[in-house]
Amino acid sequence: MKIHAPIYFLGMLVLLLVEIPAYGLTGQMVSYQSGDETVEAYISAPDGPGPFPTMVIIHDQWGLNDWIKENVELFSENGYVAIAIDLYRGKTANTTEEARSLMRNIPNSRAIRDMQAVVAYLNSRPDVRYGHIGTIGWGMGGGYALTMILTVPGLDACIVNYGRLINDKDSLALISCPILGIFGENDRGIPAMSIKAFERSCTKAGKSVEIILYPGIGADFMNENDARSYNLNASKDAWNRIFSFLDQTMKS
Repeated sequence: MKIHAPIYFLGMLVLLLVEIPAYGLTGQMVSYQSGDETVEAYISAPDGPGPFPTMVIIHDQWGLNDWIKENVELFSENGYVAIAIDLYRGKTANTTEEARSLMRNIPNSRAIRDMQAVVAYLNSRPDVRYGHIGTIGWGMGGGYALTMILTVPGLDACIVNYGRLINDKDSLALISCPILGIFGENDRGIPAMSIKAFERSCTKAGKSVEIILYPGIGADFMNENDARSYNLNASKDAWNRIFSFLDQTMKS
C-alpha cells in the first residue's frame, strides 16, 4: 500500500484530469424496503440497457441535498448506476447545529439495515451488473461507507472521503475489497497520525488500501458549497483518483 501526496509544480496541482461539470438533476427518487420501513433514495443511471457497475453514495452530515444528488449524476455520466441513500429520512441540515443533531439521532442498526437493504434493491434491477457494487461517502458518510463493507458482504470497492476509520483487528479482518481513503492532513477530526495508523494496520492485515493525504488541507474540501473548507485543486485531483481507482476495481 502507498500513501500519495499531490504533486505541485509552480504553484499548480498536477494530475487534474477530471473536470466536474455543473449537472442538472436528471435522476429520480425511488423507494425500497428497509425492514418494516419504506425509505427513499436518489438514483441515476447511464443511457442504455446496461448492466452497469453501481455505486452506493452515502451523504455527509448535511443530508441528501442537491450536492449529493449532483455527485450521483457525476457517477452516472461516468458509466455507473449511482444511488444515494437517505439516512435522515427526508431531512437536511442548514446549520452545523442541525447537522450534529441529525447525526446523533441516526440509530446505527437502522443505518446498517438501510445499507444492506439498498444492495438487495439494486440486485433486483436489470440495469445493475451483479457483483459490481461499490460504496463512497464523505465525512459522516465516509465512515458509514467503511461500515458498509464490514456489514454487507460481496462489495467490490470502498471510498472513504475524510470519514472515521477503524483500527481494531477483528474489524480489519472483515475488509474484503480494495479501499481508497482521501483525507486532508489538517483535518482536526481525523488526525494524520490516526490515518497513518489505519494504513499500518491494514498493511499488517494484508488488506488493499490506498491513502491520499493532502498537505495543508482540512476536512470537507470536496464540497464547493462549503466556502470555508473547499479547495478546488485538491477536489479535482481527488475526483481524478476516485475514477481511476473505480476503473480498476469496478469495470474489469
